[in-house]
Amino acid sequence: MRHIDAHGHIIVEEITADHGPEPWRPRLERTPEGVYSTNVQVRNGPMPHEGSDVPGMLAAMDKLRIDMMLICPPPFLFLYDLPGAEGLNAARIQNDAMAAVARQHPDRFAPLAMIPMQDTQLALAELRRATHELGFHGVEIGSNVRGVHLGDPEFRPFWQACAADDLFVFIHPEYFQGHSSPTLKQYYLTNLVGNPSETGLNAAHMIFSGLFTELPDLKVMLGHAGGTMPWIMGRWEHGWEKRPEPQRDLKTSPMAAARHFYVDTIAHGDPQLRVLVELFGADHVLLGSDFPFDMGQDDPVGEIEGLSGLSESDRAAILGGNITRLAHLG
Repeated sequence: MRHIDAHGHIIVEEITADHGPEPWRPRLERTPEGVYSTNVQVRNGPMPHEGSDVPGMLAAMDKLRIDMMLICPPPFLFLYDLPGAEGLNAARIQNDAMAAVARQHPDRFAPLAMIPMQDTQLALAELRRATHELGFHGVEIGSNVRGVHLGDPEFRPFWQACAADDLFVFIHPEYFQGHSSPTLKQYYLTNLVGNPSETGLNAAHMIFSGLFTELPDLKVMLGHAGGTMPWIMGRWEHGWEKRPEPQRDLKTSPMAAARHFYVDTIAHGDPQLRVLVELFGADHVLLGSDFPFDMGQDDPVGEIEGLSGLSESDRAAILGGNITRLAHLG
């Protein structure tokens, strides 16, 4: 049984400042505390694991007992604020580089496409190139695009394409610090509270837009154990029953729609993991590490191996069987 990480990140060397003059390119700084990624806007890190040097990644994966990792860029490399053509260029650089990594290590890495969601037509073209020509196993997108969440009609062509091609979609929170409460800038609350709240907000927007009624076979994973969604979707159900506004575009139970989502195991606690399995079913929970970041799991495989109440078949499904099926890993 392979242990397959459905939520891992890579910063490919080709996107860094050593390969071009664009100000959005990150510069990597290796320090005793870890690796920092810095551009003109923000400094990210320190990352406790090596997320750009492939031999270093493989060594870390071996220590974590991860046999294969789905790789995709971290959210600061989505670059949705760029003009569409420049965003396409950045996406192509990353996709071509991830494809090269996967060709060198086909048993260890499976890439998810990066696409310029700020321009739907360019995004669809790059999605087709990455999946049809480069052989990618799905796509990663942010939870909003310049503040517009993913249930919006402008993204319907993207979702229709994903449904038509049976693609696995990983949604990572794309949090806009400049649009948030100043309180979130304290105590690292942007990540501790902001990111999971953003995931829950986007999940609600997708559900109440009626997206899963129109396209019930979508395969969508939410990062970080679904954010706030698992803990407040009962409130969505109550509100939908009592109020007219939630019923405008959604004619069936939001609780049922929420269970279309898949979630990763980055819940930071056994009680929380057990709730995820109870709410969504073991067939909708996928191993995740959030590699190489410090908010990831220290022992993602061990947490599932030690979780009480799981059958061996459920454990195997979470550790690798589910994502093998969803992303057609063979």
